[in-house]
Amino acid sequence: LPVLISQLITTEIWREKIFRELIAIRFEPRVTFSIYIIFYHEACIVNLLETLMYHEDVSTSCDDQILDLVDYSYRLLTEVIRKLKQEEQRTRQKKSNQIDNTTNEISESLKVKLF
Repeated sequence: LPVLISQLITTEIWREKIFRELIAIRFEPRVTFSIYIIFYHEACIVNLLETLMYHEDVSTSCDDQILDLVDYSYRLLTEVIRKLKQEEQRTRQKKSNQIDNTTNEISESLKVKLF
């Protein structure tokens, strides 16, 4: 189990450090399967740990590694919440812009009709 947790942390570090750099330099590989496998590996480890943690024996045998797992989960949850808030702000801004545009169009059409 400690090996799974350390693999999970390693793939997270790769995703956060290396993959973001690849995106920043607009890296376009001919074959993206290797990148997919890394993300799939992380998802499989998370799924396996989720299944294993339902057993008391497993969760008590983790010792200090459980702190790393909790920290990993916390980081992912805060990232999801941050992305949801950003999307919500974008949606509000879009709606506000649409309302402003509609209001401007209506006021312009009224000015034209009145004058």
